[in-house]
Amino acid sequence: MIASIMRTGKEAENFAESGLQNHLPDTGGRAKVFSRSTLVIVRSASLIDEWIEEINKHCHGHININTYHGRGRETDRDILADSDIVFSTYDTIALEAIDQESPVYCIKWFRIILDEAHRIRNTTTKLFRAMLSLSANLRWCLTGTPIQNSLEDLAALISFIGTFPLDDTSVFRKYITNPLLKGIEEGFDNLRALLNSICLRRTKLLLEDLPKVQNIHRPVYFSANEKSLYLSTQRELIHNAKQHDSQKRNQKGYFGAFQMLQQLRRLCNHGTFQKKVSGASDMGLQFDPGEAFVLVQVKDDAKCHYCRVEIVGLNPGVSGHGRFSSCGHLFCFACASTYKDTIEAYDKSSYIRCPICSRKIIGIDLFADDGASTRVLSSSGFPSVSEVFETTNGISSKISALLTDIKQNQTEGKSLIFSCWTTSLDLVGYHLSLHRLSFQRLDGNSSHSQRREILKEFVADSTKRILIMTTGTGAEGLNLMVANCVYILEPQWNPMVEEQAIARASRMGQTRDVKVFRYVMQGTLEEDMQSQQSRKLFFAKMV
Repeated sequence: MIASIMRTGKEAENFAESGLQNHLPDTGGRAKVFSRSTLVIVRSASLIDEWIEEINKHCHGHININTYHGRGRETDRDILADSDIVFSTYDTIALEAIDQESPVYCIKWFRIILDEAHRIRNTTTKLFRAMLSLSANLRWCLTGTPIQNSLEDLAALISFIGTFPLDDTSVFRKYITNPLLKGIEEGFDNLRALLNSICLRRTKLLLEDLPKVQNIHRPVYFSANEKSLYLSTQRELIHNAKQHDSQKRNQKGYFGAFQMLQQLRRLCNHGTFQKKVSGASDMGLQFDPGEAFVLVQVKDDAKCHYCRVEIVGLNPGVSGHGRFSSCGHLFCFACASTYKDTIEAYDKSSYIRCPICSRKIIGIDLFADDGASTRVLSSSGFPSVSEVFETTNGISSKISALLTDIKQNQTEGKSLIFSCWTTSLDLVGYHLSLHRLSFQRLDGNSSHSQRREILKEFVADSTKRILIMTTGTGAEGLNLMVANCVYILEPQWNPMVEEQAIARASRMGQTRDVKVFRYVMQGTLEEDMQSQQSRKLFFAKMV
């Protein structure tokens, strides 16, 4: 496992190391085709281009590369097996796990490399099982964040690598997790012994030439109106929670206490722009599939609630996408299509019972996004603030603080602005436009071609100085060294998401110091989140 901190050149190190080894496949195993090839699995198709660019820099084009992704992919297993390197994505591999004739599963690879390997940190998911089902002589994990939320994250990587006997999660818990949680020194000794034998770890202390990262914490205070709205919303949400017994909350899928916390978190960003919660009925009306998907990702539960297949997003243009029912349950495309076809076989006034909670759903209201009106777009092509928010004359102290910092640091270089919510990006974009600050935007709705073009322009065009993006889209894998100011709009439940965002700018090759601005509303749950981050970072730093 290569667990160097982010931005320290794991890819180049990986291929330099692989070049020292003979590509001689193991003759054992049950695979149909034995290969000399290395299979590299990355987060998204756009990262394949970056990897190939790095390989060409260091290997001068003497590498036989194939890509197993998208239309027109190479499907001849003999050609794939004879390649030096084959690139694919997690989604592509996971979707083919049940296909007995899939070329990637019919090959015994010489080496499998998982980039951003923390993606398989949940051993109960189909994504993890799909990666584990691949056949290879060697298994490598590349990640700057082997522990994101708990030691169980590391246990998943050990299980994938196959480090006996700790690849059994029950054994890992017995000798490492449980002693560490109890503060027993033996647990620390066992962890150190394990990592010393399988892990190559580089920290910033070894990178003397890496420019400094200046962390700037921005405590922000509500205005009187914002504070009043926050407190009244908090009271209303608590009241609504008490109005629903546990059975009703379960029926509502993701209308539970965690989503109520998200309402308060969004209010920290949006201030008095935020739409008000005026009663229990409004909680249902305000269900946003995009926001709900953020919740299931945070909880490592982005799976179909019926068949448990992994779901990667809600965008119909993305393979492995899903949809939320109007009662708040997530379904994969196949299951959603089955229920929709059942309704349309009769008529849309018919109803169907949700297979999860048995609630009656009228056909026309089957999915949460079916009745949604077309979003009003501004001239920039992004949603109009009047459509997304309560008012166009609101106050957001956090956005005001962000704008102040951006203006003061305009001469420093290019800027990256991160938020986990597209609605917050809507508001940021609205205010940037008001202040005549041009910007580009990346989120989960950006297609692969749009994403590639936006990133190309941001890197090459000196007039493109601000890029706003969701953490889920831009926090992993991207190389954006042209920027040296990073703005993180809200604290994350998982502190490593913030570290990954920072690593887009602060990485090997960066020549300027990087400023990182973090915004936290005082007197709110954002302060509590910071305390939780400290505990998670304690375990992460042990690796």
